[in-house]
Amino acid sequence: MASIIQLTSSQESPAGIPTTGDSFQKRSVCHDRNSWWETAIEFAINGWLFLPLTCLVATVLRFWTLSQVEILSRDGFYYCVVARKIQDGHWLAAAQGWFIFNPYPPLIGLVAKLTGWSIEYSGQFLCAVPSALGVIPIFFWVKSAFNRRIAVVTTLLYAFHPILIRNSGEVMREGLYWLTMLTSVYLLWEGVKRRSIWCGILGGLAATVSMLTRIEGIAIFPLVLMWCFSEWCISSRSRSETIRLAGVGLISCVMLPLTLVTLNVSLLPKGSEWQGIGRFQYLVQLFIDQIGDSDEARSRRLKEKDQEVDEADGKFQLASFETFRVSRPEEEQKPVVDQSSSA
Repeated sequence: MASIIQLTSSQESPAGIPTTGDSFQKRSVCHDRNSWWETAIEFAINGWLFLPLTCLVATVLRFWTLSQVEILSRDGFYYCVVARKIQDGHWLAAAQGWFIFNPYPPLIGLVAKLTGWSIEYSGQFLCAVPSALGVIPIFFWVKSAFNRRIAVVTTLLYAFHPILIRNSGEVMREGLYWLTMLTSVYLLWEGVKRRSIWCGILGGLAATVSMLTRIEGIAIFPLVLMWCFSEWCISSRSRSETIRLAGVGLISCVMLPLTLVTLNVSLLPKGSEWQGIGRFQYLVQLFIDQIGDSDEARSRRLKEKDQEVDEADGKFQLASFETFRVSRPEEEQKPVVDQSSSA
């Protein structure tokens, strides 16, 4: 039947009048011309333009949200104060405890100094732009783990998710955290998949920056160990495979303490207390409380912790307002009139 249809479509009458098959072929051509927009959409999704276009649209949406924000949150106010103090050279006094190695406030001060923008707008910029750039690692990661179609759907969900767009316009560290977290996941996935030590090193560094930005980034390190173990279970389990997978998992996890030691030695004054490990003490104590305490004792401890945090925030805000308080304008001096000369 297919050969008959093909023969009929290629026939033509002796007078040059098109046959039924020829008219059917012309209708198919017209149908293809009318569906040019379908071809354009298919090329935009399956071609190389998909990722640049999605990144551009995600950036536009997040900058539109940035323009709608008029009030700083409490955390945003804190980041701006720390960034101002870092610009003035008071880094150790501004960033203490858990926040001392967080990259977000120093980057705010750096962008404000290089561009001349305000501290507040620089903080918004450093949340919106990294959030939009997060479409790049999530696309390549999902494409490597599954296929291109699932990667396209996942990237579009990330780019157009209303909550992610809304949280990308404020002075918050979420955008930087999403970018570093997704980048570390992609690099570590490639490291486990290709048995690449360099991907493990870069992924471990990105995961460390993610953890320093937000404590939730520490979950990436047990995740890569689980990947290495599962990959070892389904592989040939040869000696070379075992050594490579163990090397990728260990080198990625070693980057966290190595980075903390480097930061303490290079940035802190000699003889000062080591910083950056309080987060782990907090997580260990939280884990112990969740296992050993009752619900009543746990709720009481959380209330006490909330009160301590509120008191510390109140003292910090009072000190910050005193530091950046606008001085009252000086009274205008009235000209002194010489009565003797006027007389």
